[in-house]
Amino acid sequence: MLQRNFLSKISVLTLTSVLLGSNVTPGWAMEEDKDSKGKKPFTTVVHAFSSFEEKKENNSNGTQSLGLPFDMLVTIFEYLPPKALSRAARVSKSWNKASNKKELWESFLEKLSLKTPNNLTSKQIVISALKASTVDLIIGEKVGSSYIDKLVTLGYKEASIKKAWGLANREYGYSQDLDTAKRLNEALIAQRNTQAIMRKVYGLAKGKFGYQQNKEAAKKLNEELVAQGNPEAIATKVDGLEYGWHGYSEDLEAAKRLNKELVAQGNSEAIAAKVDGLANGWYGYSKDLEAAKRLNEELVDQGNDKAIERKVVGLANGWHGYSEDLGAAVNFNEELVDQGNDKAIERKVRGLANGEYGYSQDVETARIFNEKLIAQGDPVAISRKVRGIALGQYGYPKDQMFLTNYIDLLAD
Repeated sequence: MLQRNFLSKISVLTLTSVLLGSNVTPGWAMEEDKDSKGKKPFTTVVHAFSSFEEKKENNSNGTQSLGLPFDMLVTIFEYLPPKALSRAARVSKSWNKASNKKELWESFLEKLSLKTPNNLTSKQIVISALKASTVDLIIGEKVGSSYIDKLVTLGYKEASIKKAWGLANREYGYSQDLDTAKRLNEALIAQRNTQAIMRKVYGLAKGKFGYQQNKEAAKKLNEELVAQGNPEAIATKVDGLEYGWHGYSEDLEAAKRLNKELVAQGNSEAIAAKVDGLANGWYGYSKDLEAAKRLNEELVDQGNDKAIERKVVGLANGWHGYSEDLGAAVNFNEELVDQGNDKAIERKVRGLANGEYGYSQDVETARIFNEKLIAQGDPVAISRKVRGIALGQYGYPKDQMFLTNYIDLLAD
């Protein structure tokens, strides 16, 4: 008995050290990552531990593990954050069973005041709610500096990008601090973050974001990105040649020639520029609404997402060579919604919530439609609801405490 109690204590220590000693990074893709000190990925540790664990399971239905009763395993798991709990499921059959106990995952939902639809598990809802893409959507809105700072501490790059902008432009509750803005942007550049690199281009060209104006350096940096095929850098060069921006000298013929070469290569940004050029007389093109529409329709027929977006927006606003026709915009988008097109679904929810894309504003219908998608198990709809509750969007009332609880759960 004494030996069994001793082994049980060792089991508890081993269990908690493996789980709580893991490197928990933001993401919810549950990638096999190494931390900055070069530790082995959590799953590698678990793989070795799992072999031992399987041998120790002492009955067929997996109710004990390493001498621990099933209920004790569940009790231990109550202290784990969501990501570690999800990883525990991969250790063994008994851990999988214990870690998937619905009460464990429901506790996270209670903290966020979320409910589980009948055909979804609490675990599915939690994982969709906390994944990196959902966090990035929330960061993309006007959240305050205190929330941004917490997310920066947790390692979210989108939060660092947001903070750099806020420090440079006195936004999101930050006081202007150009030196810190520049230092933060340079740290992102060291991680090869494209947004930060392009911000440096604009900063050097205009003398903003903490950078001293140096048009030649701006042009040189942008040309390096153009050579790598960076779409935003290419668009920046075309704009630069068109208007004399970003360190480039104004040269309409060069702008048109460059764009023509890129169109021939099938470059989507260049094609978009040609459509806009024909519709508005930009980039050295003569205004020709019919030619703009015809070119875009060719791309729509090929299923090009950006061209489809341009058509919906064009019909809703009378842009890109299309005549304004709200009914046609909605009907075209609805055809795509019926086909399950994710971007069309997003346009519909946003359209109903904000009166965009030809839809009349109807926030309640937007919310009901999104709830229907959640009931069908759509993870994007779950992310949309989280964003809606945090920020008061998509027909969901804003919960003042939600964002605080949400970030606390990310930090666990």
